[in-house]
Amino acid sequence: MKLLRLIVVISILLLSPRISRGDPPEDLKKLWADGKYEEVLPLLGEYREAPGGKTMQIDYMIATCLCRLPGRAADAANYFDWVLKKYVLDEPTRQRIESDAAACAGQLGIGSLLVLPRPAVNGQIVPGVAGKGFYYPDPGGKFFVRPTRVNRVIDPALLRQRMKDLSATTTPAALTQLTQAIVKKAAPAFAGPHFVVVAYAGQPQSMLVDVSNKLEAALTFFDRRYGLSAPDSRITVYLASSREDIAELANKIHGLTLAPDTIGYSLTNDQSIAAMAAGGFTSTLYHELTHLLLRRQLGDAPPWLDEGLAALYETVEEGKDPVQGGRTLRGVDNWRYDVLHTSPGLIPSFEKLIHMDWRAFQNADENYEGSRQTVNAATARYLMLFLQDRRLPDVVRAMIAQHRPAGPDDGAIIASTRGSNESIESFGHEFDQWLRKELRLRSEAEAKETEGQRQDYLPMDHLPRVDANGSNAPPQVQQR
Repeated sequence: MKLLRLIVVISILLLSPRISRGDPPEDLKKLWADGKYEEVLPLLGEYREAPGGKTMQIDYMIATCLCRLPGRAADAANYFDWVLKKYVLDEPTRQRIESDAAACAGQLGIGSLLVLPRPAVNGQIVPGVAGKGFYYPDPGGKFFVRPTRVNRVIDPALLRQRMKDLSATTTPAALTQLTQAIVKKAAPAFAGPHFVVVAYAGQPQSMLVDVSNKLEAALTFFDRRYGLSAPDSRITVYLASSREDIAELANKIHGLTLAPDTIGYSLTNDQSIAAMAAGGFTSTLYHELTHLLLRRQLGDAPPWLDEGLAALYETVEEGKDPVQGGRTLRGVDNWRYDVLHTSPGLIPSFEKLIHMDWRAFQNADENYEGSRQTVNAATARYLMLFLQDRRLPDVVRAMIAQHRPAGPDDGAIIASTRGSNESIESFGHEFDQWLRKELRLRSEAEAKETEGQRQDYLPMDHLPRVDANGSNAPPQVQQR
């Protein structure tokens, strides 16, 4: 089915690789490595609560500290379980942490709890794991993830220095000199209050200013609506003109080998975004900015929230706040409608979606076969569309405040924003029914396509379809 393959390939463009904050501070690592677990544990907890502190490495260090303190075995088990469920892990790292958890439980002894996992890649993945990239069809019609890999480790101190230098630069000449040193080619740049926009492909200065202004307005919107505040350092935005540009850029400045045909990614290590934007502003930037801001507050965000919220803003209507002024962004229906429409049997229930860990969300048990992952991501976006006029800001803020090891589960957190008269079960049922009604899912026979011809799909009742070209192609494909 040509359309299905097109949709699946496009969908993975939106599931872009991200990198975590990086190594914990050296002083905390030294205390931990020296066995001063009781001393370092409260410091790790304090670091964890600061922006950017919720990482796989920090939670692993907390788990191993708790393991060695008298009477804290149950707390250690909670943190090990958290690490295994809340972060994307490659198989060797998963096996290592499972072994450590078993050792902590007294099954193997604790001699193996010595090595800190390497800095995370692709969300919270260590090098070499299959992550978010493209699906490629095999002759049987299946799609599989092509992983992003680290081809060389970039010193975290270098990344921190980049952020510091870019934030301190004040003159155009100094900015140009600095950005050219980073990307190793002539690349005009523009610095705004919170963003440095770099024309990796030589885009005109007017475009750099426009991108900066739109992202500044979006940053204000995200802060006001969700409490997702700007980082202390400027966010660097690299604008490429092709997939080849992005691949070259990722290799050059971040030591990454991207999945083929990636068109955008974001990294919290150096607060950067890269996107294919040859002819003007692209909503890829909204998508990646959402990831960057949410991960700063909630590095252990569950997939339904992390992918759903970012995907919500991949296709938007822009408006003006009638009370406070400033730009507003409203997610509208997009091509993910077609993903769900063509795969109704794969749509997870609300209950199943919000309890998926990253391994289930990415369908790791089936070798990352992509059909379920695509539908999971589409369902997460439509949950955000459903919540958009139903206290979505309250849900995001509650997740930031309450999502923690041994805390309430995600369903209870969502329910806490809904009032005492509505159970999470009734809310989930309402969403499941809404989704099926709004998507107007047809029977399998009706959804079949004839060769070279696509059936027209009915639009949703109150969410406008966005198709800038007025065609039947998935809307705004060029922006993702």
